[in-house]
Amino acid sequence: MVPLSWYLIFAALLFSIGIYGVLARANAIGILMALELMLNAANLNFIAFWRYGPHPETATGMVVGMDVRDDCLPLAKTMRIDFKRRAQGAMRAVATLSDAQRQLMQQSDKGEVSVPVLVSDESGEQPIQCEFIWAWIPTPKK
Repeated sequence: MVPLSWYLIFAALLFSIGIYGVLARANAIGILMALELMLNAANLNFIAFWRYGPHPETATGMVVGMDVRDDCLPLAKTMRIDFKRRAQGAMRAVATLSDAQRQLMQQSDKGEVSVPVLVSDESGEQPIQCEFIWAWIPTPKK
C-alpha cells in the first residue's frame, strides 16, 4: 500500500506547479489550466485523507427502546456512564429488566426503574459501566 506521505508530496508538487503557472502565464487559458492543477492537488489530498482517516462505519451511536403501556409516555430520566478503559474493537450493550421491573411497568401508571447496562468489547471485558434510570408517566389527555 502506498503511504500517505507519497500522496501528500505528489499533491504538494501539483499545487506548486499550479501556483507557478498562475503567476507565470499571461493568457487566460494557461491560468485556468494552472488553477485546475491546484484544484486537482486539493482533491488528491481530500481522497488521501479519506483513505487513511477514520470512516463513517467507526461512528458510534445507540438505540434505546422501552416497552410501556399504550397510555404511558416513556422517558429516559438519567443515564450514567463511567469510562474505565479504552475499548478494543466492537462493543455490545445489553440492558435487562427483571420480572419485578416488568410487572411494575405494566401495572402502575407512573414510576421509574434503574436498569444496569452491561457493555463489553471484543476482548470480553467491560470498558464502560452504564446505568439508565427509565421513567414513565401517563400520556397527557388532549
